[in-house]
Amino acid sequence: MASRKVKKVDEGAQLAAVLKEAFAKTASTALPVAKGKPALTLNDKRELSIKEASALTGYTSQLVIEAIHDGVLKATKQSGRWILKRADLDDWIRRL
Repeated sequence: MASRKVKKVDEGAQLAAVLKEAFAKTASTALPVAKGKPALTLNDKRELSIKEASALTGYTSQLVIEAIHDGVLKATKQSGRWILKRADLDDWIRRL
């Protein structure tokens, strides 16, 4: 049984490495903004849509929505759209 725990730890470490790489790649991705305003990256945003959270994490939008419905990822609905706080997304990723 000890070998299973070791394997899970190794898989967790691999997942963490993949997520760090994904965050680094999206850090330089500028979002479209209005003319004359500074460009924001996904890493600069405090509130995210499902699509943006999916892009940051590398997970599908469906998985992010399932995490919200399961209560493991905090989000609120505003005008019919899910909005996630960046800090809540980061906490969820750390707990994976």
